[in-house]
Formats: sequence, structure tokens, C-alpha cells
Amino acid sequence: MNIVTPKNQFNKNVTYFDLLVKPSEQQKLEIIVTNTGDKKKKFSVTPTNAVTNSKGNIDYNVQTKDYIYDKSLKIPFTSLVSEEQIVEIEAKSSKTVTFDFKAPDQPIDGIILGGFVT
Repeated sequence: MNIVTPKNQFNKNVTYFDLLVKPSEQQKLEIIVTNTGDKKKKFSVTPTNAVTNSKGNIDYNVQTKDYIYDKSLKIPFTSLVSEEQIVEIEAKSSKTVTFDFKAPDQPIDGIILGGFVT
């Protein structure tokens, strides 16, 4: 996956979304998904919240439905973007997948981490 860099990308030298947004700001987030295989394939593109794993590293894997987030998580990334999308991509082709994003209504002090996984 690659991103389509939006105009409000804070650090334009990175390959992930690093957005500088105002409260309640809405925009589209575009992700390019590539099928490098020899056959048409379906991909699930899923938003996920970042968590800290048992080794203290940031983990962007999709959590199980019964996962209990730490009480310090006030605004999950998944509450700010539209839901999982299933896309079918021809062999050796790419497709742009668009997610709706809405920033929190109130300013926050910090960073909200999350991602998209296939």
C-alpha cells in the first residue's frame, strides 16, 4: 500500500499519513493498493488503532473484536475514519481506495495513531 499525499501532509518526506488538521475538519484519505500477483484478487483494507505491544513497540495489527483498549485511549483512530472496504483488483494492477476522515471536534494535545492494513 501507498498513500496519495494530501495537501495538509505535515511531513512530506514520509510514506504514511502525517496530517495537520483543525477540529471537525473533513477530508478524503486515498490509499493505493497493488495486486502484484498473477490473478485477480480481493483485498480487505481495514482501519486499525495503534496499540503498544508487550515489547513496548507500536503495533498496527487489527485487534480482535473483544480486545480491551487501555483507558487512556480517548479518541480511537477507527472512530475518525470510515469502515473497512473490500476491493477487487486485477492481476498486476493497482486501485485507489478512499476513506472518509473527520478530525475530532475539539483540539487535542498529542497525536492519534492508527493505520490501514490489508
